Amino acid sequence: MNPEIEQKLFAHLESQDQERQQTETRATDVQRVLEKNDADFRAKKKDTIRPALEELVDLYRSKGITLRIFETEVALNREGTIREATIGLDTKAAFSHSSGDMKPEFRLSYSRRSRKIGLYTTTPAQGSPGGDIPLDEITEEWIHEKFLAYVAPEKRRLQFGEVR
Repeated sequence: MNPEIEQKLFAHLESQDQERQQTETRATDVQRVLEKNDADFRAKKKDTIRPALEELVDLYRSKGITLRIFETEVALNREGTIREATIGLDTKAAFSHSSGDMKPEFRLSYSRRSRKIGLYTTTPAQGSPGGDIPLDEITEEWIHEKFLAYVAPEKRRLQFGEVR
């Protein structure tokens, strides 16, 4: 082989190796960040979100109404895309006076990449987004205010989508 061609091919192969290594390093760094974000969400869920939802469950239980907490973890769905983690309340019992086609729920979905929690609510008649909040800013009070706005819109202090 011509030494000049051999040298150029060798340089090309070295360049490809470096690019592959950089891509692998970036992918590893991204994975590390996502794993940290997931751990932060699990901690926030344990320390803030679940206790706030449990307070709502207990309050409704004292009035004979059963709300149920549900959770899903980050997972791959059938199409191979990521399904984000969620936690929320099945609120069908809170809307027993209504009829409609939708399953009533108060759901908080966690975006691993943006570190935001999105609120989505459905009543028997309609569903709507309820705003996003950064993971580090969510509080039990925010959850309770959003729940009040969801079940009793006439008594809400904040508008949906408004973040304190």
